[in-house]
Amino acid sequence: MNKCLKFLSLFFYMLVPLYVFAQQAGSEQPIYHCIRQSPVFNGDVYQYIAAHIEYPRKARKAKIEGRVLVDFQVDESGKVSDAHVVKSLESTCDKEAIKVIENMPAWQPGTENGRQVKSRYALSVLFTLNPENRIEPFVNESPSFKGDLNEYLVKNIHYPDAARNAAIEGSVMVSFVVDKDGKVYDVNAYRGIGGGCDEEVVKVVQNMPGWNPGKQNGLAVSVRYSLPVVFSLKSSTAIDTSHIAPQIFTYVEQMPSFAGNLNAYLAKNIHYPEAAKKAGIAGRVITKFVINSDGKVADVEIVKGIDKDCDEEAYRVVSAMPVWKPGNICRGFCRVRRG
Repeated sequence: MNKCLKFLSLFFYMLVPLYVFAQQAGSEQPIYHCIRQSPVFNGDVYQYIAAHIEYPRKARKAKIEGRVLVDFQVDESGKVSDAHVVKSLESTCDKEAIKVIENMPAWQPGTENGRQVKSRYALSVLFTLNPENRIEPFVNESPSFKGDLNEYLVKNIHYPDAARNAAIEGSVMVSFVVDKDGKVYDVNAYRGIGGGCDEEVVKVVQNMPGWNPGKQNGLAVSVRYSLPVVFSLKSSTAIDTSHIAPQIFTYVEQMPSFAGNLNAYLAKNIHYPEAAKKAGIAGRVITKFVINSDGKVADVEIVKGIDKDCDEEAYRVVSAMPVWKPGNICRGFCRVRRG
């Protein structure tokens, strides 16, 4: 089995909620947000969602499409509850996503130190008017550029004069979909640096020639793809291709894992900002970051914050995390469920 698992020469996205709160005496068993073994759905969770979701008439009539990000609890018995929307699309779509999540059959609960515990999990629910537009979160075979991707980007990306004159440099994170025919669409620079660099990357990616599509069980499917494009004033070309990675995955066969107890690390290193404590501010800061193929944490972002000082503290602690065990992917049919 280990022979078919290879370290990813790519990045991996993680969403981690960090809670800032005061533990009260006599409180019930804690809810874990980062655990050694995450809860597991019994089957293909996205197939389940697709089979049970009903497109709200109001949203369909208005031709509203997109994703709803839902956060929920899986208790010690695997029961799902306390679902709420983290990223909204539209009110009726949000309610439908909550309904489908909360009516899910029992999961395999998460475990910490060998025992089953309450934990929180997040899923993205897609609403699309065309079933063929389904974008796979994980595939057996990733899309691939027909040719040398680095060469294409170096040849076509030009450093905007406004950015060069203002000494602007850094990484533009771009996301796009490669459909089942290999065409690129839905290009989005979700993290930019300004100065015209973001628009330049989007333009070049939109004009890319066809790719080899991704495949799932031998069939061509649509896959979302992400990569960083780094503008560097020190480089002989507009961009530094040493930072270009083939893919950023959201889901992989073997998830990245923290080397130790992540809850203990966060509890030890997070310091409650005095100003927030005095103001009685409490809640959850959700961070998003990348686990590189070498296990290092990169591109930390605050997805949902509660207060400037708390957000900065969460950012600091996540950015300073030690190396993780990177994600693994299997290129054959050898998926394994862990209990």
